[in-house]
Amino acid sequence: MHSRYRVDIAHMFTDLNLMKENQNKITDPKPVGLDEVLAIVKKTPACKLLIEGEGGIGKTTLLRYFSYRWANKIDKTFEGKIVFLVNIRDIEKSKGVLDLIVKEINLKNFNLITDLPAENARLIEKFITNHDNEIVLLLDGLDELQSGVDNPKNLFTGRELKNCIVILASRPEHIDEFIHESNVHVKVKGFNSENIEKYIRKHFKYFKVPELGEALIKELELDKPLKGGKHRDVYSMCNNPMLLLMICIMWQEKQNLPTDKSVLFEEVFRSILNQYNKEKIDEFKDTPKPLIDAMLVLGRGLYESLKINQLYINKDSLEGSEYMITLALSLGFVYKDEPHSMSSFKEIFTAPHKLLVEALVGFYLSKLSHQLGEKELDNIRQNYNLNVAREFAIGFLGSRADKFLNHWITNSVKDYRSLINLFRFVKMEHIIKVENALNDCFWNSNLSIKPRINEICTSLKKCLHHIHHKDKDANVMKLLRVINGLGTKILIECICNEKLSKEKGIMLAHILIAVPKQNELLREISIWDEDVIEHLNSECRKLNFNYDVTEYSMHDRSLTSSFLVHLFCNSPKLTTLSNDLSKIVSLFLMDSWMVVCSMM
Repeated sequence: MHSRYRVDIAHMFTDLNLMKENQNKITDPKPVGLDEVLAIVKKTPACKLLIEGEGGIGKTTLLRYFSYRWANKIDKTFEGKIVFLVNIRDIEKSKGVLDLIVKEINLKNFNLITDLPAENARLIEKFITNHDNEIVLLLDGLDELQSGVDNPKNLFTGRELKNCIVILASRPEHIDEFIHESNVHVKVKGFNSENIEKYIRKHFKYFKVPELGEALIKELELDKPLKGGKHRDVYSMCNNPMLLLMICIMWQEKQNLPTDKSVLFEEVFRSILNQYNKEKIDEFKDTPKPLIDAMLVLGRGLYESLKINQLYINKDSLEGSEYMITLALSLGFVYKDEPHSMSSFKEIFTAPHKLLVEALVGFYLSKLSHQLGEKELDNIRQNYNLNVAREFAIGFLGSRADKFLNHWITNSVKDYRSLINLFRFVKMEHIIKVENALNDCFWNSNLSIKPRINEICTSLKKCLHHIHHKDKDANVMKLLRVINGLGTKILIECICNEKLSKEKGIMLAHILIAVPKQNELLREISIWDEDVIEHLNSECRKLNFNYDVTEYSMHDRSLTSSFLVHLFCNSPKLTTLSNDLSKIVSLFLMDSWMVVCSMM
């Protein structure tokens, strides 16, 4: 962010709420202190620590704090070792972690420590390799790994530098294989209520306006049992250190609080623009059109970058007049960065945080997604790098969220599953309006899937009838949303109320379209009759519907060979099986293989 808000980590660091995950995932995660985590790292040879957390939750700050404590000899966890803090997003294509270390290392200091010639990069790599037991790698941002870059998985699994300590920080997406390789898996939950209050006081004391901090604490009613008061939504965001920083900045400027994340980032946009604009913008909705247009130029460029998980843009890739491009790059959302290659003459601009990139991309999508072609819309629907940007787009649109969500009204059942999962980002007061608008969009379309959706509606109404749900006129969006909100136990009871195996299998397939966690339901049916599984499989094929599960574990349950075959045939993203399941798979393999072949 702006230099005005750069602060000393030693002064501002506030303890985070950490949860230590049980490796077998059967028991609930347990709270753990930072010192306890570091003690485990110290006593575990070549420890591999995975730090998981949402964007802005404090992962980067935590790694920087580890580095700070080592450099200032505050604790002895890494005593006698050399610590390297690596931003994974900075690794160049066809390069790896070691290449980046050598590129960014202070060669003069390294020469003083090791007596190695500073000009010989190869010798430095050899030193690190031969002294891997003295090396600590703090790898930040696995989720920002670009395509074409060497994956740090080999470092984490011990295939490279097997004796070094590796601490890896990532968002939750696509970390299953790292979870299984970790010695310790910690989830960062951000600030608890006590530390929210501590951080606020530290922030305003640092800027010499402690009275504003006390006023914010009072406004959030942090001294009362029911914290947040009339600002419950804002308080729910305060556990995220980056969002809390933004809330403090907003309060510092306006002594007024935003109501949700999209409104918060509109305020962030306004604050950044006010650093550039000569005339102060009091409300984001009053932002002059040239500035909005410049933001959209920037959002479009960052959209292309975010699709490939890249947080920087090349000036030459931006679309618009020279004036508009210059304006977009000067607003304060991005800063000029060093080229990623010594031989490159490109002008590179980088955003200070991934959340800011995602907010700008979401803003662009909320305004201009209707102008995109079908190929691009398919990318928006499926690209997991755009997950948070989609959330922002929905938030920025508010009661008009259907203007973005209607891109999921297609002939593909999987898009309706995604649509229902996106519905949780629609504000409560807008749900009925958006739901009805999407239903109208569906029935006014010429989609060939309409008869199938009718069948799904009939099936889901039968399911809800078993729990005395009275809304006979519920539309497809509402039906899917209601099923999405029901627990696994209730849904299983509804299915079991059907007498025929065929009806059970068909209803099960339709319910699996809507449920948020398919794994839970699949585990419950793993020992069901072969007839039910056969009808389930048939309906999935008819709908061209596959599961989105990436891992499967038994949790002490049995399974049948017919279910196992069904799971494999309908889970194209399945990459990880629990150990107990792997043993059983080997017993079924010979019998199942012929069945799988006949179904493909």
